[in-house]
Amino acid sequence: MGTKSFVNKIRSAYLPEKPHKEIPQQRDLAKDVDPVVLLNKAAQILDCDLSHFRQSQRISKSKKGDRDLLVFFIWKTGMLTNEEIGRLFGMTYSSISHIVRSIKLRLEKDRWLKEKFNQIYSQFKI
Repeated sequence: MGTKSFVNKIRSAYLPEKPHKEIPQQRDLAKDVDPVVLLNKAAQILDCDLSHFRQSQRISKSKKGDRDLLVFFIWKTGMLTNEEIGRLFGMTYSSISHIVRSIKLRLEKDRWLKEKFNQIYSQFKI
């Protein structure tokens, strides 16, 4: 019924920031967004290399914070399960759970981290 850019324009104009849980049409429209594309854009904002996260057994402490923010960002969208997120990062679903819990606690205390997360999250209408 139109080009992808037209659909995205309409979606951004009329779809609320966060779809209402009880309105199936809004949830379905939100699911049409490709989480991998979102993740790649978020990684660009943080100036990260996603392939490095997937391939490395260990990552540096400075990069770990960025990876954890990306994990929390994609988890917060609600588009993927922990297992699916784990596959994107080469981790287990349990690791994703630990990261999410850790970031939630850190966001409450660390203002700089919260600002960084908001910088990423505000760039997308999900």
